Amino acid sequence: MAEDETDIQEPLEDMGPEYSEEEAIAVHSRFTKIIAAVGTAQIFGLLACFTVWREYPEADEVQSVMMTSGMIFAIGLAMAVVSYGMFRTSVGISRDAAVMRREAGEDRARLLMARERQDDAVKRAQSGFKPLNFSGACFAASALIGISGLLSI
Repeated sequence: MAEDETDIQEPLEDMGPEYSEEEAIAVHSRFTKIIAAVGTAQIFGLLACFTVWREYPEADEVQSVMMTSGMIFAIGLAMAVVSYGMFRTSVGISRDAAVMRREAGEDRARLLMARERQDDAVKRAQSGFKPLNFSGACFAASALIGISGLLSI
């Protein structure tokens, strides 16, 4: 209860979300570019595996290596899509918080709600890095499996 009272006593300048609507859109643009690059790399890796797999239909070793590598690329691509969804949701919440802040004026309750939404958006964005990191690890692992598997055959 005392925690709620101190929140309401904060100065108005400190109660709004940290980011403006324009900053949220700019951040979304940067994350979209990063995720698009990772997703494109995953797609090219998946296509390369499929091409090599189709090129050597009778070689069971090549088929096995390319199938494994391709599945890992597909998992990495799925994680990139999940990450994109998480970032998109986060930016939407952040944009809503910025609009709430602008429309709140001097209303402390609405300012507090805007700040809470901004905090939620930041937590979601931080969670979005986990699947993106996993996607990058899948790309590296799949590329290494595919290349080393083909070189050893």
